[in-house]
Amino acid sequence: MGELAGTVADLPPEGGPEGPEDWPARSLERSVHDAGSMGAPPALWAPRLSCSPPPGWGAARLLRLVPDPRTVRYDGRESILEEDGVCELVACLVDVRSLPSAGFLHPPLSRLRMLHQRLLGADPGRPGHALWDTLLGEPAVLDLFAHPGTGAPSGFSLACAGSTGVDGEPLLAVLAGTAPAYRARVLDQLHVLASRLVQPPGPIAEVPPTWVAPDGWDAVEEVQLSTETYLATVRLSEMWEGATVEDVEEVAFSRAPFLRDLRDHGRRRVAVGGVREATLRRFDWQPAGRARTLTTACFGLADGPAGGPPVGFTVVAEVPLGSEDARRQLDEVLERVQVLRP
Repeated sequence: MGELAGTVADLPPEGGPEGPEDWPARSLERSVHDAGSMGAPPALWAPRLSCSPPPGWGAARLLRLVPDPRTVRYDGRESILEEDGVCELVACLVDVRSLPSAGFLHPPLSRLRMLHQRLLGADPGRPGHALWDTLLGEPAVLDLFAHPGTGAPSGFSLACAGSTGVDGEPLLAVLAGTAPAYRARVLDQLHVLASRLVQPPGPIAEVPPTWVAPDGWDAVEEVQLSTETYLATVRLSEMWEGATVEDVEEVAFSRAPFLRDLRDHGRRRVAVGGVREATLRRFDWQPAGRARTLTTACFGLADGPAGGPPVGFTVVAEVPLGSEDARRQLDEVLERVQVLRP
């Protein structure tokens, strides 16, 4: 791909910095271009979560790349562009048992093409063209989306149901990306990054894939282990130097919905492979319009890359209070989870 041209969003405000080097917003396009260009050395990202699902459980692995908030330096001050649109890239490798039920008439590929609605944090827009492409070396359907008003590219979903899975099951994968209208050029580069996703042979929850992470982007990985009535989400995300387990818990609660009428059931220390220290906490609360929910959560810290800050480890499971699953302990999941060495 050729060099990315500047966009309206790259221009400094009137009376602001004189050159594009002083405009940090330009770095997003450059970092994605450098990671996605076939001639550039990739910034290898090796996810570290390894999980062995209990017999009969489904599994899904999510890899999420989100850029840091864009900032503007003006008159000696740096400000975050609060009105900036969402830009993200999500890869999902899924066990066929973890797909939402859509009836026996819907083949796996058709169901995968609907998963972008759950994966992306923002609506990618109205459907546009659909084309054949490749993902993980398998034939894949590329769905393109456009902004309703302008028709500018706004997102894409790349889905495949290959024949290289484990135990005769197909390898199911979705890669979805979205960007605001004035960053449409980034989508071309995000699509190129899809070709850098590599999944080694083996169960998707146990054997982590490899990918590339553009410079300055936050990388978050998740593994979801589920039955028909139970879901446990294991997450590993970047923290900061000096972060504690309490910080991991605070960040997790800041992303949670409003926990109305929370009643604590206590906490205790637990052991998780590859995690320095971990705490398990149980509480119930009252969601709006639903029965009371019992939440079991584990918070911990693991070593980060050499010389880098630690990473936060969380596991969250939510079930209706009083249900059969409410008696299920998270320990059976934790003993099957390991954070691999960086």
